Formats: sequence, structure tokens, C-alpha cells
Amino acid sequence: MRLAVLTPSLTGQVHLEHAESMGDLRVECIRRGVNMKRFFNKGCSVLPKNRNVLTAAALAFDPEWILWVDPDVRLRHFEGMVEHSLTLAEVMNALEAADGC
Repeated sequence: MRLAVLTPSLTGQVHLEHAESMGDLRVECIRRGVNMKRFFNKGCSVLPKNRNVLTAAALAFDPEWILWVDPDVRLRHFEGMVEHSLTLAEVMNALEAADGC
């Protein structure tokens, strides 16, 4: 599986919790044989433009999955998604149930 993880950012900075969770995701992907690549960009306050730039870069990587994670978000509960190749809807349902959203 090829996974592209995209993080748009105006300044290029991310929260510490975000960086830690991306490291954890990298370890989990290596452990499970998932080819993961991270994509960041910075410098434009127009979010759709940032997303378009990131999307173009990610599509050149030819991923099976694209995961958007904002720079102020700590990603959790990704083990099941990687292991079971869950759909986004299944992941969102699991996150809502786990977090009580």
C-alpha cells in the first residue's frame, strides 16, 4: 500500500503533538510494510491553493490513499486503518465512537 499524508501550513510549522503522531504513524507504516510519504507546503494563505499544490505532489507519488492532517491535529487511531485498509467512512465512524463525538 502507498499512503500520502498531506499537511497544509501557512508558516510551515506544525504543533508538537502533530509531529509526534506523524513519527508514530511512520513507525507503524514501516512495521506493516506500508510505503508512506509526507507532503508539506508553506507560504500561501489561500488554503485551496495550498491543497492543490499538495494534491499535485501527492498524485505524482501515485498513492492508493491520501490522508489530510492539519498541522494542529494529533492523529490517533491509525493502526486499524493501516492494518485493515478501512475506508474513510469506516475510519471516521470509529473515531467518532472512540472519542464520543
